[in-house]
Amino acid sequence: MEQIRILHLINELGLGGAETVVINIINHFNSDKFKNKLCVFVPDGVLTHLIKNPNENLIELDKKPGNDIRLPFKLNNIFKEYKPHIIHTHCWGTLVEGYIAAKIAKIPALVHSEHGTIEDKNWNLYIQRYLWHLHNQIIAVSQEHKNRLTKTIGFPENKINVIYNGVDTEHFKQISNSRRIEKRKSLGVCNKNFVIGTVGRLEPVKDQVTLLYAFKIILQQFPNSKLVITGDGSLASVLKNTAASLRISNSVLFLGLRDDILELLGTMDIFVLPSISEGTSCTLLEAMSCGLPVVATNVGGNPELVLDNETGVLVPKQDSKKLSHAIITLLTNSDLRTKMSLSGRERIVQGFSLYKMIDNLKNLYNSLHVS
Repeated sequence: MEQIRILHLINELGLGGAETVVINIINHFNSDKFKNKLCVFVPDGVLTHLIKNPNENLIELDKKPGNDIRLPFKLNNIFKEYKPHIIHTHCWGTLVEGYIAAKIAKIPALVHSEHGTIEDKNWNLYIQRYLWHLHNQIIAVSQEHKNRLTKTIGFPENKINVIYNGVDTEHFKQISNSRRIEKRKSLGVCNKNFVIGTVGRLEPVKDQVTLLYAFKIILQQFPNSKLVITGDGSLASVLKNTAASLRISNSVLFLGLRDDILELLGTMDIFVLPSISEGTSCTLLEAMSCGLPVVATNVGGNPELVLDNETGVLVPKQDSKKLSHAIITLLTNSDLRTKMSLSGRERIVQGFSLYKMIDNLKNLYNSLHVS
């Protein structure tokens, strides 16, 4: 039987949840029945090196900044050569060019995934609403995300399928105590330090600023605490300046982009996600899979992952006092941290594993009856 060939399109492989999801699909999905391949518009992203067998699984284009009228023609040539049964576009950055090229090449089925916030520009919304109607399936990453897309785009709810992001629970699990001690030592952190950490793009939507203000409050009660901020982005210097102005720089570690996320999560006692908006956060999935008690803002898909006071704690967005209170509550109660560690890990294994996400995608692709 001929394999069902799926070609995924994404704008670039920068640091982000959508990029992580697509890389996981490419690295773990291929089978006797399915062949997934990735086409990236902008080459040499910071996560490109994570693609396994890039010569076989990756195509990189050379998109110019802004609108590049060459793209649909380049994509059309790729489609004719690879002959995909399904084109799966990811996020707004590939929707228009992907659709035009797929129609020219007469691709049998079109799927589009949104992974986060939709811009509310009128022309943007109109184009998305129009093109979504011409796709076989639209995918959202949480029920809240689906509801938001329906409200924002004006697209029928029954035509949006929810497929949660998934994490490799066999990889993201608690590391050994010896590895934890060694990694902490490499960061200049000793055993007596409580480590509070976050991972993500240093952008306004991730709101690490509120976490810094919360951490200043935490230090008053736990002066030996350390805050580890992993990631990079446009707010890197702003966040460092904020830490300096709050006089907490000596207790904050800005690690930049890292490829040792598993080990870094292993150094933490509590993981915090202070975002203003989320779809289904991959870093939150990874932290819970590693057995970390988590504190997250009550936004987007977070409440669908974190059961408040069971598998973690939910707090209002942009509220440093309530954020600090939730973290302090966990720091002062080791039994509660242990309980949330175990229940959080179990929730991810049962409902949000990478292989559950892949099974859901298999069912979707099979339902399109392509051959």
